[in-house]
Amino acid sequence: MQVHPANGPWPSLAAALEAEQRAEGRTPRDAAGIWRLLAQLLVVLLAGLIAASAFAKLPPPADEAKLIAAEGAAKAAWADTRLALTSYAIQQTASPMPIASARP
Repeated sequence: MQVHPANGPWPSLAAALEAEQRAEGRTPRDAAGIWRLLAQLLVVLLAGLIAASAFAKLPPPADEAKLIAAEGAAKAAWADTRLALTSYAIQQTASPMPIASARP
């Protein structure tokens, strides 16, 4: 029996799975797809563990950093409010555009 090299490190396991699926009348799945899925799952799991450990090691923000962040948020909120008020004032003072007549 010839085994495709993409069937992973255990080609006999992939061949046994394929033979079992054929015996049950099902279409055999691509064993390389199973290994690819497991590899992706492993990568996601490792990335989650690394991210969790990075967040666990970060110190809590200092009081000064909290004050600077709050000041930045207040400035951003004021800028948004000012923009909204300016846009409203422009809309109220703008003259309406004449509507072209449908008839000549």
